Amino acid sequence: MHHSFEPAKAMVQWDGTVKILGFGISQMGLLDPPASGKVPSILYYAAPEQLGGEALDARSNLYSWGAILYEMVTDQKAFAGESSEIVRQQILAGNPVPPAELNRKIHPAVSDLIMKALSKNRDERFQNGQLLVTELEKCKQASMQAAKKGTVPPQGLIAPKKVTPTPKTSAPPATAVSPGKVAASQQFLHNRHPSRRASPRQFLRLNPHRQRNKYPQAPNRH
Repeated sequence: MHHSFEPAKAMVQWDGTVKILGFGISQMGLLDPPASGKVPSILYYAAPEQLGGEALDARSNLYSWGAILYEMVTDQKAFAGESSEIVRQQILAGNPVPPAELNRKIHPAVSDLIMKALSKNRDERFQNGQLLVTELEKCKQASMQAAKKGTVPPQGLIAPKKVTPTPKTSAPPATAVSPGKVAASQQFLHNRHPSRRASPRQFLRLNPHRQRNKYPQAPNRH
């Protein structure tokens, strides 16, 4: 039995093995508010029977596991408050919001599992750790099967609409141009700008360097 279980006492090794620390601590004084007035960290994960001074068993630790799982999937504590007294009253009489209502990506079966672990009555919780692990494995398999089928979108997410690709349109075939049209076009351009066309002599007169470089002389080797 662990009497002060909290996330800081669950250590995960490099190979994935989880180690539980802090066994043997059973003083109820750890749940009392410190002199600073802050809420003790372990109070958020204490079972109702622990606050009532009743005898604890394995189901009390499973309640603490449920409180940790709740915080893992929602990023908030199952029972929160500004003072220790408020947190105590929440644990003893309050009911947390189901995780699936806070985060719609959470599988409903996982949400139900966590809420069962947080039951006020220990007889309504998982009676041993193996039952909780078995239910977690079932939730994992159900999520994997739904992902493989691809027919059920994730809880709370809207499946994207199927986009129908637009058919590609082919370019219109090129139209052959008759030689007569080509000759007519050339004659039209020639008649439109006759002054811009220069004879070969006029071209050489305007560009004398072209005439000098027409027959380049061999370099003088002497």
